[in-house]
Amino acid sequence: PDWTVGVLATYFGSLHDDLEDFNVHYPGLSLWVDNRLGPDTVARFQYDVAYAWIGGSEPFLISHDWTPAIYQSWGPGGTTRFFARIQKRNFLFGNEDVLDGPGRVGAFCGSRFTLFCGPPGIEENQARNRDGWGLSAGFDHSWPIGEKLVLRAGYRYRRYSARGTEYSYQAHEGQLGFRLLLPAEFAFEAFGSYAWQPYRNRSTYPDPEDV
Repeated sequence: PDWTVGVLATYFGSLHDDLEDFNVHYPGLSLWVDNRLGPDTVARFQYDVAYAWIGGSEPFLISHDWTPAIYQSWGPGGTTRFFARIQKRNFLFGNEDVLDGPGRVGAFCGSRFTLFCGPPGIEENQARNRDGWGLSAGFDHSWPIGEKLVLRAGYRYRRYSARGTEYSYQAHEGQLGFRLLLPAEFAFEAFGSYAWQPYRNRSTYPDPEDV
């Protein structure tokens, strides 16, 4: 009576009209177990694994997530979820080193075989390795407003440590949304978020402002 297990299969994908090399396929599997600790408290441990490939067959990413969480009900005051998450990201493609330039954006590289060079002294094949571990923690709270509307707000801290210098960051994120019950047992849900995500190191690209 106090234990529940669950499994969920997911799929995310995108198709492009002209740039088929950017088509994404991202199936995943989620497993979790719940334990009721008390009349108003539930503990959950969830594991997610997913594999992504692009362009039809090019391997792109394997991701793992471990998420312990506590759900606390406050009766009419709503429900709060406190959670932490450990992430492992393994990107399945390599990065090539780039010829060093003189250090001035747009300056001649010194080679007729390339149009772009990198900042001097940087090994791009190492600095742009985005494999790594992430950690996040936070909470969200749901308030029922009447019988058909539920408001939701939350905060999370996120940190990612990549093997290279290019993709390591820490972030603070706020979320706000709602869920509205519609006729015929349909529901409409929407939420948005804003994250402040400064990266720890300067970009390895010659001009970080150039998209």
